[in-house]
Amino acid sequence: MKELDKIITQHIQAMLDAPIPIELEEKWRDFEKRKKQQQKPKKFAPGKLIIVAASVLIVFLVTAMNSAVVIGFKDNLFQWVTKTNQGGIVISEKRNPEYKAGTYHNLTWEEAKSMVSYELKDPQYIPEILPSPPEISLSAEEYPLSEVTIKYIEEETSLKIKQRNMGINENRNIYVPQNAEHRKLPVRNGLEVIVLENEGGLKFIWIENNVRFEVLAKEIPEEEIIKVINGLK
Repeated sequence: MKELDKIITQHIQAMLDAPIPIELEEKWRDFEKRKKQQQKPKKFAPGKLIIVAASVLIVFLVTAMNSAVVIGFKDNLFQWVTKTNQGGIVISEKRNPEYKAGTYHNLTWEEAKSMVSYELKDPQYIPEILPSPPEISLSAEEYPLSEVTIKYIEEETSLKIKQRNMGINENRNIYVPQNAEHRKLPVRNGLEVIVLENEGGLKFIWIENNVRFEVLAKEIPEEEIIKVINGLK
């Protein structure tokens, strides 16, 4: 795959340095021609075909978007490519998780992050009374839906932070049971959360970047919960 990475980098660098109009139809015809050549039985070389396809894919994506950002897919790997103010290239990546439906307990933070297809928010602030590290579990549904629960419990005091990615056609409105007392609470940067009474405690619900968040707290002051919400990064 080193040869593939080299070709991708060369294409990206060339288009970032001097973006020029690209004839997509011409590129597509060239790709089809090369593909047919590669498919001849005596000359078939899968590696070269992949390189050609990846090369053309990068050209198409850059043309369709802009000359500074590329999203590529290779070996189940998401790649974000950007150009810095200093002229360098930065590549960040996230590998697709090995996804298996089921429920998983006693996970580490790194294990939980590796098992979901979205970016988990790490709690940066937790009230001192609660133990650390937390209990982390994951419930994996039909791909790519999954929910991660981060739980802190100390006698009667408890804090649960749930994060669940949402399906493409899923309703983005937050459901509030009829006649349930609730209110909206602004927390940060224009974000509002719904606050409900929940089994002797409070439940805070909001949706951000296609991820549904729930914070359930007992015996914890509201101002402390707001600090928890604002500390999710």
